Amino acid sequence: DNKNRPLPGAVIKIKDEDAWTTSDDKGEFTVSVRDQAETIVIQHKKMVLKEIIIGDQPSVNIVLEPKR
Repeated sequence: DNKNRPLPGAVIKIKDEDAWTTSDDKGEFTVSVRDQAETIVIQHKKMVLKEIIIGDQPSVNIVLEPKR
């Protein structure tokens, strides 16, 4: 989250695909993309949905903002 705390239970999926996963108790997840231009969608019931393009990064730190 925006206070650098792990966010378990976030849903992560590749945009326009059916496959998805959730973040674990540490807020971590693994997802495989076929194309570096694919968009990853991260959502959580208490946070603002976020879309990012992973590119060629082997890992990313994603920060979600709380819903108002």
